Amino acid sequence: MAITPCKGLSQVFLVNEQYLKKIAAFIQPAGCMLEIGPGRGELTKYLLEKTSRLLLVEIDQRLVSFLNKKYASAGHVQLIASDILAVPLDEYATEKDMISIVGNLPYHLSFKLIEYFVRYRTLVSAIHATFQKEFAQKLAARPGTKNYCFMTCFFQYYFKITGQVTIPASAFSPQPKIDSQFIKIDRAIKGDLTEQQETFMFKMIRQAFLYRRKKITNALGSFDTPGRVDDALKEASINTADRPDAISLEQYTALAKHLQKT
Repeated sequence: MAITPCKGLSQVFLVNEQYLKKIAAFIQPAGCMLEIGPGRGELTKYLLEKTSRLLLVEIDQRLVSFLNKKYASAGHVQLIASDILAVPLDEYATEKDMISIVGNLPYHLSFKLIEYFVRYRTLVSAIHATFQKEFAQKLAARPGTKNYCFMTCFFQYYFKITGQVTIPASAFSPQPKIDSQFIKIDRAIKGDLTEQQETFMFKMIRQAFLYRRKKITNALGSFDTPGRVDDALKEASINTADRPDAISLEQYTALAKHLQKT
């Protein structure tokens, strides 16, 4: 019996072979791979020969049973019946033996998955993910554009996009209302902030973007002592008349350093 996508899990299956092959071309062989939400195995078949250990994380019990039968003879495939957010990656990978992640990700979990990737970033060699196009554009946005936001800064502090493919809605079943974007993600070279400074910086950026149309001095007016903010803006070479969405991540990093000196 054919397995249809579950609306409650926001499932859409990428079924167009042209785009499956395009995505597969970005994925380099790795000792261990983990596919999030493999569905009926449309992309999985391209991963089998790219790794010696393939973990398939699937929450839908119908699909777990289907995949168990489909790959019963594949000794290097392991099914994990779980929500990916509940999977402790440190049980499957180390900093020496990292894991490559692949997935057509549930749109409603997109930001939670970014946070998950950040948490386990030292164990992950690369991420190959399909997001809603609008979400992917926010991850790739530059200062001064409408898509540039807190999430942009949070993502780009830890990661960089090294490849992308736009996937039309017609390539999926059932067909969603908007297009998707596949992106290949690698780790970025982080700044030299301490953990305390990083936490401070993201709180500051989140505060600033609550008032993205205001001058940065006004946006951060209640975040710290106004005089300290003005002095730190000057030290970080930030124009006090700039709006939060015109300030680069590098500038926010410098500002956090000046406001949170160790």
